[in-house]
Amino acid sequence: MRRQAPRAPRQGRQRHPGAHPLGQLSEWLPYWLDTFVKPPRRTLGTYDKHESHVRLCLVPVIGSKRLESLGVADVRRFLVQMEKKTTAATAKESHRVLRTALTAACCEELLSRSVASLVEPPRTKARGCGASWSGRAGRTSILGHSQHAT
Repeated sequence: MRRQAPRAPRQGRQRHPGAHPLGQLSEWLPYWLDTFVKPPRRTLGTYDKHESHVRLCLVPVIGSKRLESLGVADVRRFLVQMEKKTTAATAKESHRVLRTALTAACCEELLSRSVASLVEPPRTKARGCGASWSGRAGRTSILGHSQHAT
């Protein structure tokens, strides 16, 4: 039987200098806002909206989770809690903000995948302007003919 040489201790992934260390979402999300969203990279309105979702929705509910241990089930639980506390539209927007932040973490090689991208966002009720302007009916009335006519 051949004896193998002892292996060197497993080292973590090498990150480029200045990269944010892996930590909790409550650490990553403000860093992401300042680095990737703050003007001039995005508009002030976008920054304000993202910052409010981070401050009021994401950090209080799932901020204590470690970035690398966040799972699909955690995101689903977060969305259920958000829908109970707020509207489906707010939960959907918070999901979009989380997905964007985790995608940035993937680009920075802090995560291998964005678990928020694997979770379907909540469905919201469509805001209609009237029956004749929704979907195909709107196109039919504008074009003056039906797509089903032969």
